[in-house]
Amino acid sequence: MGKGGKSATEENNGEVAENMAAWLCGVNTLRIQPFKLPPLGPQDVRVSIKAVGICVVAMYIIS
Repeated sequence: MGKGGKSATEENNGEVAENMAAWLCGVNTLRIQPFKLPPLGPQDVRVSIKAVGICVVAMYIIS
């Protein structure tokens, strides 16, 4: 989804939508890689996330 409420298929002219995602590939190995979004079913919705947060305490524990 994007501004104006367009669906992923509308934005990509019917092609499979792709998004960037954080992948945990191993211990202390986080990569930002493309992720193909699965097609939506009749009971599904796609939610657009505008912001996320990371807990400072969790970052301290991980490091």
